[in-house]
Amino acid sequence: MNDPHRTTFWQITKPAHRRLLLSGLLAVLAAVLSLAPVVVLIELARAVLPAFSGGAVNPALVWGLIAGLAVATLLQALCMNQSYLTSHRADGVLAEDIRQRQLTKLLQLPLSWFSTTSSGKVKKFVQDDVNKIHMIVAHGAPDITSAALVPLLSLVYLFVIEWRMGLIALIPTVLAFGLMPFMMRDYDEQAQRYTRGLADLNSAIVELVRGIGVIKVFQPEGRNQGAFLARSRDFARSYLAWVRATVHPAALIQVVSSPLFGLFVVVLAGPWLLSTYDVSVLAVLAGLLLIGNIAGPIKQLAQMGMMFKEAGQAAGEITGFFDIPVLPEAAGSRRPADNSIGFDELSFAYVEDATVLEGVTARLDPGSVTALVGPSGAGKSTLAQLIPRLLDPTSGAVRIGGIATTDLTAEQLYDQVGFVFQDAYLMQLSVRDNIRLADPDASEEDVLRAARAAQIHDRILTLPRGYDSVIGEDAQLSGGEQQRVAIARAILRDAPVLVLDEATAFADPDSEAAIQQAITALVQGRTLLVIAHRLHTITDADTILVLEEGRVTERGRHEELVAAGGSYAGMWQRYEASRQRTRKEQNR
Repeated sequence: MNDPHRTTFWQITKPAHRRLLLSGLLAVLAAVLSLAPVVVLIELARAVLPAFSGGAVNPALVWGLIAGLAVATLLQALCMNQSYLTSHRADGVLAEDIRQRQLTKLLQLPLSWFSTTSSGKVKKFVQDDVNKIHMIVAHGAPDITSAALVPLLSLVYLFVIEWRMGLIALIPTVLAFGLMPFMMRDYDEQAQRYTRGLADLNSAIVELVRGIGVIKVFQPEGRNQGAFLARSRDFARSYLAWVRATVHPAALIQVVSSPLFGLFVVVLAGPWLLSTYDVSVLAVLAGLLLIGNIAGPIKQLAQMGMMFKEAGQAAGEITGFFDIPVLPEAAGSRRPADNSIGFDELSFAYVEDATVLEGVTARLDPGSVTALVGPSGAGKSTLAQLIPRLLDPTSGAVRIGGIATTDLTAEQLYDQVGFVFQDAYLMQLSVRDNIRLADPDASEEDVLRAARAAQIHDRILTLPRGYDSVIGEDAQLSGGEQQRVAIARAILRDAPVLVLDEATAFADPDSEAAIQQAITALVQGRTLLVIAHRLHTITDADTILVLEEGRVTERGRHEELVAAGGSYAGMWQRYEASRQRTRKEQNR
């Protein structure tokens, strides 16, 4: 029966096969040449032994053997060096191929996958699993070839010289392989448990780092008994159980495969062979010199075998990651007629039986401003993310200019839609390059214009290197300032449809009004969807949609909804009361 992990490993390492084959061939040659010192020493002994009984010694043969030893040693070193260089080049090519495919896959996956997948698991796919494959690709061909071929060639040479000595040399190997099943029992199950535990622990570590501020404030003495410690204990227990089950056979294998144990066997058996079977001294000498080659690599072979299993499982995990369904690519045969947005009986669920949006129907006219309000968890951000197709609806459709977003190519869609997330993310690039992500070919004048419109230009000029300042290095921006850089990026994109998800959430009072003015100027000729908790910023919106429990419960202009006395009116009253309390506290 075929091992699926082996098949998967073979498939995923395909870009490296040619280089690995060359590395293996070089390692074979190096393994053959590695026996030269022992063979030459035996033959030298054979050549000079007649001198002890008064016979003649052939000087040409002696010097020829010494010269051959020097050449063989040099060639062996060159072959082994080239074998490692070739296998590491193969690993570099393969790692680049896998990571490029992973990056492409990550960009294709819907946001719903990231919502239900821990960051620790993503790290495992991208880093840990690739590293496991790296170890076997970079070192497998030379190490396994050497560890398998050198003992085999040594045994063949011993059997040619004296078959009885060959049998004696097999004793440590037979003992080691007899203990191997005890060390490898339940390996697959234990390895999978280890992998799952490590992924859970990685996730807990990420959560701990993200929440370290909360932990330090509320548990200053470190009495955190949360997910991190629980998963850490579970991982330690499962790992120790695995170690306890294998440590004794592993230790015995290390003992019987050690050169010292092999020498012990030959030293015990040598005199017996000399006296009982009239075995030559040269045969015993060959056994003493080669026994380390025969039994010693067993431990390395066992380690490489476990690395192969881990690499096979990692390849299976990576292949499973590549097989995750992505948002289907559209044909893009039709183009939107205008900048309108339509929601047609739209429903969405991140997981089955947990509906976030249900039956949402609405139309956003070209050039209009539509505000989306509602309590936390109502589905506002989810609805916004459906427009640029960061998610696909479970049922119904999102339409831009009458065309469903699922019928638009990614290029068509992002030419139409600009998006400013609730949590602005800036890459560790210069401020200029962060803005230029929207349009890498944008001129300096266009970048400055976008920054001015987003009310962030003056702040950028105060940075040590202005627009050349790098985020996280010499550009330390507040949350509101980062949001304004993100708005500048959206302005530079110049898309006819713009989605602002709480774009003013981190804006300070001094810049909030200016941002609102910039957005008002920006919306001319564009369709704008704004998600806002600061209700005073959307009182001039053409339409306000009230979203509650995934459904649109009210719609209309600000004055109409306040007069209707429904949910929006209650939200407005509470919001105004909160603002008045804030003003009173500030005026004290």
